[in-house]
Parts: sequence; C-alpha cells; structure tokens
Amino acid sequence: MPSSLLAHPACKDGYEWGYLEGNPEEEEWTFPKLLNEVCSILSELHDDSDPDFCPWTLGFLLGELTSIAEQDRMLAFTGLAHYCFLLPLLTQKRPSDWPRYEPYHVYFLHRRAVKAYRARVRVFREQGKSYDEAQRLALAKQEGSVLFC
Repeated sequence: MPSSLLAHPACKDGYEWGYLEGNPEEEEWTFPKLLNEVCSILSELHDDSDPDFCPWTLGFLLGELTSIAEQDRMLAFTGLAHYCFLLPLLTQKRPSDWPRYEPYHVYFLHRRAVKAYRARVRVFREQGKSYDEAQRLALAKQEGSVLFC
C-alpha cells in the first residue's frame, strides 16, 4: 500500500478501530474464517463511494490483523498474505499476461484458495494429525499457491 494511504487520517482511524474491536480472545478464529473475513471486508470497497471509506476499511483490516497477531502470529500473517493476494484483484485490471483461461475474479480465486487449504487439512487429518496440527501443516504445504501473495 502507498505510504500516503497509510498516512491518511481515515486509515489511521480505521486501524485503531480494527485493533480495538478485533478482539481475538472473544472470537474463535480459524484460518478459513479469517480468510473469509478478509475477503468480505475487502469486497465492501466496491460498494461505497465515500472517499474515506477505502482508507478506513484497509486500516480497519490491518488493525484487526495486528490484534490477532498478538495471539497467533501465523494466523495473522496468513490473513495478511491473503489481504495482499486479494487487494490487487479488487483495485487493478486484469494483467495482460494473465492466462485467458484463468478467471481474474476475487470471489473465485478466494474460494479456490480456501478449498485448497481445506483439502490439505483433510489429508493431514486422515493421517491422524490433530486439527491444529493439520491446519499448520496445510499452510506449510500451501506456499506458492493462491493462498499466498
């Protein structure tokens, strides 16, 4: 994100709100739930014409991820990676070198990332791993996939 956007007063306000309101101790976050939250919040950027809404929303999400990082850094880093992956899909046109057969749509690519992650978790669960361990292993196996930027 450009530093001018991060310095925007609405972004700073959104960050404070996200940090204070995003209480990870009260909410049971899973990786898919957080990724869905990131996608949902970012998709709201298209629905508002208020010029302060975009910086506030981006700041809010960064604040929420910061709050989550205090409890679970890997979860927060995964959310931030998904944020970095999805944001260009919402703010930029399809790159000219993007394969024609490959959709360039935030919802489709988000769902693909979550499905791939869940499939990996199932494989590790079938191998007898606990759910928490399966989640962590699935993320380690996801590097280079659509889940990460």
